[in-house]
Amino acid sequence: MKYAIDNQLTLLNGHYPTDTPAQLTFISNNGCSIPDLCFVSLKLLKIVKSFNVLSSVTSCHFPILLEPSTPSSNQTTPIDMNVPLPPHELPAKIRWDVTSSAAFVSSLPELDPSQLGYQYFSEIMTQSLSDSNLLTRPKQTSSGAKLRISNPPWFCELCSLLKKQTKSALQLLRNSSPENLEQSKNNYLQTRKEYQIQLKISKQNYKSDIVNVLLNHRASSDFWHAVKKMKSREYQRVQIHPDNWVDHFENLFSSSIITPSHPLPDSPAADLDYPISLNEITCVLHKLKNNKAPGHDGIPNEVWKSLPPIYVQHIQNMFNNILTTGNIPVQWTTILFQPIFKKNDPLLPQNYRPIAPAPTILKIFSTIISKRVHDCKVHNNKISEFQAGCKNGTGTHEHLFSLLTLIQSRIRHPRGRFYVVFVDLRSAYDSPGHADLWDVLSRAGMGSKIINLLISLYSRASGQGNSKMASQINELDKYGPPSIRLGNAKLHLLLFVDDIVLLGDTPSQIQEKINITAAFFKRRVLQVNTDKTKIMVFAKRKSNKHINQLRCNLFIELFLQLTLCRNSVKSNSSNNQYLDHLQKKVSPVETHLKLFNALAKSTLLYAAGLWALGLEEKIEKPQTTFIRRLFRLPPSSPAYFCRLEAGVAKVALQTFKSTLGFWIRTAKRPPHSLPYICLQQQIKWHSSKPNKYCWATKIITTIQELSNIDTQDLLSYPIIAAAQNSMITNYATKLLNHDLERCRNSSFIPFYQYLQTDGSRPNYLNLNLPVHMVQLLAQLRLNRYSIKIGPHYIKLETRCPLCTSHTPNSVQHYMFECRPLTNERLIFINNYITDNNCEPLEKLINLLNYTQNDKKFYSNIFLFWINVSKYFDLCSDYL
Repeated sequence: MKYAIDNQLTLLNGHYPTDTPAQLTFISNNGCSIPDLCFVSLKLLKIVKSFNVLSSVTSCHFPILLEPSTPSSNQTTPIDMNVPLPPHELPAKIRWDVTSSAAFVSSLPELDPSQLGYQYFSEIMTQSLSDSNLLTRPKQTSSGAKLRISNPPWFCELCSLLKKQTKSALQLLRNSSPENLEQSKNNYLQTRKEYQIQLKISKQNYKSDIVNVLLNHRASSDFWHAVKKMKSREYQRVQIHPDNWVDHFENLFSSSIITPSHPLPDSPAADLDYPISLNEITCVLHKLKNNKAPGHDGIPNEVWKSLPPIYVQHIQNMFNNILTTGNIPVQWTTILFQPIFKKNDPLLPQNYRPIAPAPTILKIFSTIISKRVHDCKVHNNKISEFQAGCKNGTGTHEHLFSLLTLIQSRIRHPRGRFYVVFVDLRSAYDSPGHADLWDVLSRAGMGSKIINLLISLYSRASGQGNSKMASQINELDKYGPPSIRLGNAKLHLLLFVDDIVLLGDTPSQIQEKINITAAFFKRRVLQVNTDKTKIMVFAKRKSNKHINQLRCNLFIELFLQLTLCRNSVKSNSSNNQYLDHLQKKVSPVETHLKLFNALAKSTLLYAAGLWALGLEEKIEKPQTTFIRRLFRLPPSSPAYFCRLEAGVAKVALQTFKSTLGFWIRTAKRPPHSLPYICLQQQIKWHSSKPNKYCWATKIITTIQELSNIDTQDLLSYPIIAAAQNSMITNYATKLLNHDLERCRNSSFIPFYQYLQTDGSRPNYLNLNLPVHMVQLLAQLRLNRYSIKIGPHYIKLETRCPLCTSHTPNSVQHYMFECRPLTNERLIFINNYITDNNCEPLEKLINLLNYTQNDKKFYSNIFLFWINVSKYFDLCSDYL
């Protein structure tokens, strides 16, 4: 107080009417008082409007709030960048759950069959959702509004009830008379204690539920939903002015080609223009997924799926009216962009990815049209065999296999060489004009009604379309160089949506195809991303000649190096922080192994069936390294020991599953398909002259070792599919027996063969023990050099520093022989020793083979070694 008086400071406690008399700032079992005092200078006193002591239901000390006076009128208020500007409105939110369907359906009125406009239908839907208390409009908060702090996800209803009771008890304490002060204080302290205990219980139960989902999930969606709950979120304010966003999107979606606004004349192509049937709508509604983001109207898929049949029939009439008139409702063309930050400077709009969810009713209508167009093209064989995008049962793996077979067909021969150009398009969905798209669709035989619908949709929106490239194949066949032959197939290129792979046997062939492709791109207003467009020359050895005649911004690299690079696991700071965050929240080792399988192994083994055959030892290294670090084992620990201890199979088993599954899918294809022809060639090469340039040699050899399938039955889908499960089981048994045999013959840790006799999972891994305890048990079983417990390091295979004996300080010496540890041994270990007359090594084996589900046993082992580490640190400091 003397310091405050000398410096002319004013005490605010009890100074303002809002704190008169002065409120308590500290309440505990020791008493109630006002030890927290707030002093300000006379200058600051002029701008303080009020002083309040806030409530805290978890702390003994209460926070205070100083409210400053209102700023003068000449001061400007900063613009809140997060508030949308008029006339935009935030999308409506619908609180939908499994119990919402009945209330919503009961609120639906009768429909007027003559009203086929979407405006009428949308108003009915909105009113029904509002009547059933499912529709809420989010308020647009001003920049000066108070931020509402939301409760954590583990905050349950019981926590909320106890929180209210604690606040009420605190208010009673503050208003109580002096004679009732002690009773009110005890009541408040008891209520606050119950609330704090419930918080701990709810938080622990929440974490336990997440761990159980991670360990016992049935669907991958449940697993990723639990991972999403654990991941911490950091929200940042977007400091970009709305005008900058408008300029950015106007430049992004601007087009130099004018979209025709007039409809096309009627065409005789009635295959696509027939009325939409009720069955088409019903099929699409049944396939709609729940929990998907809605459009600007806020109506999710669940609303449309719950509609009664009469409303579905009205949707059918409305769709047919739109199909006949060719006019898309204006509400369907409105999209609200949500920018998602990618990387680099957060103040530049181009560093954000625009997410634009369309209205769900538009998705239903477009899905019907898309399926109709796709079925028609498939039926009329209009989709190229060399296009792997947007085709059921065909994807990247099929084209990779075809490319691999083409490469091997050339380099099998002396001085064989194959030239491949990978072309990447820049903004393939934005750069071409709409007029070009309408022309391509019309030439492809699409009806005028469908094209007029697209014209109506895109003439009112700011998005851009994309032209197809299937006609390029005909141009190459008609005007280009000779095609590439493989069996009965002739091909110039491979297509995957907007990615192109040009193929050639000589540089001149590739150059001609580049010229034709460049002319096609210029005509269709397509732009090439030269930074990602590459040429690769495949040969048995690196070429010494330069191919300067190829007028492209391209370079040469090996296919295998590219594949391994694109499928390797890359570690960066953000991933490390994320994994550290998971390790702090989740303790069971099983969770770490499942996270590795989901995050790392899935990336490492992408298309492994095509490139990993013959590289089994290399692809085992990431998993082995992960297990060593997880168990804190030395880098020299053999891989088969690590797999047996962790209870995991070799990565080669997953590779074999992937390869065999791809083989079976390819054998099921039609004989004229490109993947089937490639598989025929691979089998032919294996039968005639197998070598390292035959992909099928390794897998055929493995199949015939595991089953009785002959070479002539390798393309028989019924035979090989029937033997799939038995082959996988036999291969898994073969890999496990190989690891067990190496374990028995190993001199690294000879006694481990008595710990792992049948390849079963160690018992301690099934008890969900903490990671630090599991690490110790794994080191006792596998580490012959040292024991690491947290920061402590116990070096083995040297003279024991705790006793005078010359016995090496091995694990069995510390646990059964070292005299300074007699008391610790008596407390933690002796109760579990069944035979005191056996040798120390035999005692150690019996302890490490403990099979009862007793967590106390493992806790005692851990506490014993904690004491050993303390003795060891004291001796090390003394020495």
